[in-house]
Amino acid sequence: MSRPLRFAQYDPYGTYHIMNRGSSDTIILKYDTDKDKFLNIIKKAQALFNFTLYSYCLMDTHFHLLIYSNGANISDYMKYIQQCFACYYNRTHKRHGHVFADRFKSVRAIDKPNSITASSELNISAYIHSNPKDIPGYEGRMEQYKYCSFGIYMGLRKDKLNILNTDYIICL
Repeated sequence: MSRPLRFAQYDPYGTYHIMNRGSSDTIILKYDTDKDKFLNIIKKAQALFNFTLYSYCLMDTHFHLLIYSNGANISDYMKYIQQCFACYYNRTHKRHGHVFADRFKSVRAIDKPNSITASSELNISAYIHSNPKDIPGYEGRMEQYKYCSFGIYMGLRKDKLNILNTDYIICL
């Protein structure tokens, strides 16, 4: 039996919180070179699919992305990103098999302008940026974690790959 469709109400112009983890919680982004490669793959995927990245955090066992699809099919660009990274990872680390636990997970961010709280995009971005808080040495200084976009938002680092659009989140 085939898997059910990902979205009953897929919005090609929606914003999505996308995440996935390594198979059996395997450490898939342990080295800086692995994380750099993942970000470079995102850059290539942006050129092909024209989506916008608002926030990201790459942890050793998983990743979080906040992406505006901009008309692109979420499954197409995530398949490209994960497949390219899996090929790189298996080749580099001399292994074979699945790298990711399952297909990626995604949650549509829905802006609620009538809400007292800030928009869901802002809340999701804050959640993504809080991920490094449990890494030893980053408690209370999450902005210092190199593979999270929070330091870029704080003006402590440059977006060297030019993959991030900070304007939208800052204006919320």
